Amino acid sequence: MRQLSFFLVFVFSIVAGFLIARLLPSGPETPATETAPATGSPTTSTVVAPGLSSGDDTAEVQAAATTPVENLSLEEKMNRIEKLKLTASIENSIQTLELIASMSESELKGMLQEMGQRGMGSMSDWMMPYHVFTAWVEKNPQNAYSFLEEEANPMQQQMYTSSLFSAWAATDPDAALAAVEKIEDKQKRQQAYNAITMAIAGKDPNRAYNMLSSRDDTNSWQYQMVFMLWAGQDMDAAMAKVDAMESGEERTYALSGIISGMASKNINRAADYAVSLDNDQERERALQTVMSTWINQDIEGAMAFLSQMEEGETKNQVIQNSIWSLARSDPERAMELAQTQMTGRAQDNAISNVIRQIARQEPEKAAEMIANLPYGRVYSSSIRSIAREWGGEDPMAALSWVETLGDGEEKDRAYSSILSSFARNKPDEAKVYLQQMPEGDNRVDLAENIAQKMADNDPQEALFWAQSLQDEAAVERASHAAISKWASQDPQAVVNYLQTSGGESQLEEHAGTIADNWARTDVESAADWALGLEGAAQERAVEQVSREWLEHNTEEASIWIADLESGPARDSAVRNLVNQVYRSDPESAFAWATTIGDARNREYNSERVIREMKQEGKSNEARQAIQRSDLSDKEKENLLKKLD
Repeated sequence: MRQLSFFLVFVFSIVAGFLIARLLPSGPETPATETAPATGSPTTSTVVAPGLSSGDDTAEVQAAATTPVENLSLEEKMNRIEKLKLTASIENSIQTLELIASMSESELKGMLQEMGQRGMGSMSDWMMPYHVFTAWVEKNPQNAYSFLEEEANPMQQQMYTSSLFSAWAATDPDAALAAVEKIEDKQKRQQAYNAITMAIAGKDPNRAYNMLSSRDDTNSWQYQMVFMLWAGQDMDAAMAKVDAMESGEERTYALSGIISGMASKNINRAADYAVSLDNDQERERALQTVMSTWINQDIEGAMAFLSQMEEGETKNQVIQNSIWSLARSDPERAMELAQTQMTGRAQDNAISNVIRQIARQEPEKAAEMIANLPYGRVYSSSIRSIAREWGGEDPMAALSWVETLGDGEEKDRAYSSILSSFARNKPDEAKVYLQQMPEGDNRVDLAENIAQKMADNDPQEALFWAQSLQDEAAVERASHAAISKWASQDPQAVVNYLQTSGGESQLEEHAGTIADNWARTDVESAADWALGLEGAAQERAVEQVSREWLEHNTEEASIWIADLESGPARDSAVRNLVNQVYRSDPESAFAWATTIGDARNREYNSERVIREMKQEGKSNEARQAIQRSDLSDKEKENLLKKLD
């Protein structure tokens, strides 16, 4: 989560830094005093809130629309900004910036404090601190920084650091850098430095590059954005710089950035540059970047370029990473691209993906498209995709389509998938359809799926419904599904119900599931219940309880296991204990393994521990443990051979 937050902040600093570097003049400015702007200056313009027009005739509306911004209180300015945010337009954005520019230092500080208390509810809320800090930095960058350090809470510091240093770097980068060096927290310092670097890259990418290359804590991926901005300003200089870089992660990211920047301005030059790269991996990655832009900008030009490439893995890779986005916007062209420009398994994967994209929007159309496909990997995967998507939207239509398919595994799987989606998305309609179905596996499958869906909300009701069915096989499967779900949600409740309703056989059948979930909340009660069972049910329950208890408190669990009576249940618990400790305490694990009653399990677990001890250089300890154990002479002999 911290990495994700840091990445989002970094992306914001990139955008903010670039914008501010473009919009603000460079060079330090003298801090402004908190005097009202002169009449007639840009900050004294009249701002009309959205929704107010010259036709409004109330005195209140006219006053609000004509009051000069310098005469408004901070509260009135913020209220007007909130109104302007309701309608997105260039005019409203300009008026918002004028309002912020008119504020004094104390007002800018008050606005930041108010936003910090209110929180961020929209994208405009995230951008607003950037505008506020831009205005404050123009007036007095040191005071703005002092506010960030001394008065903002940790969350505000994380959000505002990039805004402040982006703005500061655009007006006085040297002062901003000097302030960064005084930040003690490594993450905050890195965040501020990133913001400054990207702000500088918007005007002087060569200096930004030198800043990155001069530091030991630079992340290689930061070069990508610097070179993307560089390519937009001076493509030849950016190319010369990246050509001089040594192979490695930094050059890889720099190439990615320059190709992205170049592709946005001159796609043909970007393609030629990518082809000219000598390193095979660099060339392939560069072509992938070019193609992802080209295919979405000019599909005809992209296909003409691809038609000149040699068939093979490189061409497939170049197309494969781009066709996914094309499949969402223009699936027909994506299908044409895959069929005419790709080969082998890569072609199969691409066509399958296109069919899947079409099935999400137009499953009927996808079904028509696969009618002409040859039997094979693409056909099978496409059948599954259509069944899954169509079954979720219109299961009756999907079921009619399945009936048109030839008998075989694909038809059976599609039918099963549709029934599952039918029950999951439209359980009431599925119940009605169930009554019309003939007896057989499909009817049983649908009953089971319906019971599972019902049990999500009310497992007891699902069980009652399952037991009301007429088909014995459907009753069994649907009841099993309902009880399994119930046992995972409330194991004690299902135990009480089955004990009072005479469902002892079902109770034993679900003993493992019940014990597993019960032990997660009350391991001792689950253990007592497990020991009250008999036979295979007890073995399954004890195994689940012991596993959970061992992971929670190994010592307590081992005491409980030691008191168990000999038999399959104890053996299962001991196996879990050996598995838990054989690496951390192999001597104890071996002693436990030798107490397993079943000969095959005893042999397997004992050998496992001995092999671990040998691997860890404890062969002497292993021999001693074998010799003093109660194992038979033959078992000891076999184990000692493992140490030779």
